[in-house]
Amino acid sequence: MTITIKHAEPTHASGIANVFRKAFSEEITVADVERGLQIPHYSLVALKGERVVGLTGGFITTAHDGTHRLELDLQAVHPDYQGQGIGTRLIQQFCNTDTEFNLIRALVAVDRHHMRHLMTKLGFISNRQSQSLYIATQSADTAPIPEDAHIIPVTTLSYSGIWLEGNITQQAIHSALSQRPHDGIVGAVVTANDTSVTQLLRRKGFSYIKDFHWWIKSR
Repeated sequence: MTITIKHAEPTHASGIANVFRKAFSEEITVADVERGLQIPHYSLVALKGERVVGLTGGFITTAHDGTHRLELDLQAVHPDYQGQGIGTRLIQQFCNTDTEFNLIRALVAVDRHHMRHLMTKLGFISNRQSQSLYIATQSADTAPIPEDAHIIPVTTLSYSGIWLEGNITQQAIHSALSQRPHDGIVGAVVTANDTSVTQLLRRKGFSYIKDFHWWIKSR
């Protein structure tokens, strides 16, 4: 039976959650996936018959300068179906999404060697500068957003919350935490060797997750 690639729909939520668990050995709830599929998104599934065997999750963000970015947020293939080119097909179709954006970008963990190889194969470029992901789950009282900070609400297949970009200061962090949705996160991706910012995030209750590289493809 051939593999078909389709736009992800709420009926695929259970299959998506299963592939995520099998590929990453991490838990994800069907409810979280359903929530992510009920809003505008750019997620695809690979199907063998009616069974979900692979997925690519994505969404649009707008940078502080107005640049529209298609975010490749999640890529997974069920272990039983890896090595068949399914991941390549998913990302190729994802990159051909019929919508307006200036670039595609993906945050790839430095230890995901296969994904890094795939990014290179598909025309993505990275400067290989290590970026550290920090996440917080606490809240704060309402605070204004500094002009040089950028706060982006996001809802994905695996989480919802706030991305904090731009100049990450104490006020920017406080403002982001004040906008954190219930059961959501606040995330910040910062240059790994920027100790002043990483120490500030730690002092404000953010936890270090791991290091990544940005991979970018212009369109």
